[in-house]
Amino acid sequence: VLQTINPFSSSIDADQLFNISTGQAASLEITNCLLNTVSGGTFLRDQFIMECNLNSDRFHQPIKKNKVLSFASLKKKKKMKIGEKVHEVTLQRDLCGRLLALSLDTSIDLEKVLCFPITPMPLSLCHIDGSLNKPDKSVLIHELEKQVEDMEQPPPQVDLIIIDGFFFLNTFKEMPRSFGDDKEFHISGPQQTRTAEFTKDLKNIKFKEAIVKFLIDHWADQEMATIIGSKVIYIIHDLCYEYSVTDNKVTRIINNELSCPDHEEADTKIAFVACQQNEDSTITVRTSDTDIVVIMLANMEHLQARVEVWMDLGVGNARRCIDVSALYKKLGTKISKALPALHAFTGCDFNPALYRRGKKKPLQLLMNSEIFQDAFLDLGSKEHNVQDSFNIIQSFTCHLYGLKKLDDVNQARIVIFNRTYKVKDKSQPFSLSVRNYDACNLPPCESELLQQVLRTKFIACLWSNAHNAKITDLLPTDYGWKIVDEKFKMNWFA
Repeated sequence: VLQTINPFSSSIDADQLFNISTGQAASLEITNCLLNTVSGGTFLRDQFIMECNLNSDRFHQPIKKNKVLSFASLKKKKKMKIGEKVHEVTLQRDLCGRLLALSLDTSIDLEKVLCFPITPMPLSLCHIDGSLNKPDKSVLIHELEKQVEDMEQPPPQVDLIIIDGFFFLNTFKEMPRSFGDDKEFHISGPQQTRTAEFTKDLKNIKFKEAIVKFLIDHWADQEMATIIGSKVIYIIHDLCYEYSVTDNKVTRIINNELSCPDHEEADTKIAFVACQQNEDSTITVRTSDTDIVVIMLANMEHLQARVEVWMDLGVGNARRCIDVSALYKKLGTKISKALPALHAFTGCDFNPALYRRGKKKPLQLLMNSEIFQDAFLDLGSKEHNVQDSFNIIQSFTCHLYGLKKLDDVNQARIVIFNRTYKVKDKSQPFSLSVRNYDACNLPPCESELLQQVLRTKFIACLWSNAHNAKITDLLPTDYGWKIVDEKFKMNWFA
């Protein structure tokens, strides 16, 4: 139940149908078909009765098949030509099994087949529609929290609060009808009526840009003087805008020391701001993102003063504080700095997760092995060559699949396949069972894993260097991505 969508959630578009199991939205055509099933069926029934009354032979004649659309109709389809004929092939999980069965029929070495990508996209990392496997990132936070269960909550005093702005906006259960009118995401002032689907629009990059620019200007209005009071407010976007009140007048200046235009994500900006504090203080970060906790832990050694960092996580009954400074001391520098690569490798917003491997077991493996700690720590270094630690990452992957004695993912694929389809009876039709083999159960092959590790290195370098204003000069196209139609797409195979 916890893994399905909540149909009563206020964040769901009330005018759109969603698959409760997958959370996938239905197209307009499918929505109309599903919502009009009863009325459409009633109409066809009445029409059939009328036709039978007019013609007695109609009852024995075939009934025209009516196309019924459902969420299953959303499966991605691919056209391929075979012998000058066009066949429409639905991309299914047993495609791997069909190829394996073909290898049996044509006397191809099965072990060699398993060493190569045998589906259009790695099903150990993707769903059948091509979307990425997404892990439950909160599991990592809950496991890390167990390291400091006896900490004091909340911090006794707070000198600086850093708020993840869009998370903060999403926490509002009731939004005012005006933030000020929505015309192509141009927000002209506080009296403009907001969109009815405010939470949904927060996922639109253009709308997000518009609302941030609106806030940058609106906080400079003199009416904000009573709200700012004796505090200093910072809004960090392209630059850092600092707001304060002097002689009852709001003053806005550019704070160059806290400006980090090279940072694209709020996650790294938060860590950057914390690392620029040069006075002893207590900082609380208000967020719900696992990424920010990981990034902060990786950059704790770059704090310039005696700064205590806390995370104010969650909402409602799940809201709690985590003493990040205490957690950093408990984990140690090595594990803390290895976490970005581990988190990226096991699945984050920019990298897919290994099918059903989760976050808990990978963290346990990391904490119990200095060899794995060193390997993931090295991935966060710009100068490190991925090939130098690739064999260790292969061994780590084999451990995730329960094969502790192996350090080769290609060999692991063969072992897992044989374990499942080892013939016990010589008369057993082996090729029949293999046709339905689910490729999700196999680890990625070596070439697929290499691309996953390259993306991991790029992400880990970004996160590990969040304390720097210039975060990286690495190119995504050198680390597991390619440009297609002016957008970055995953490069699945070497």
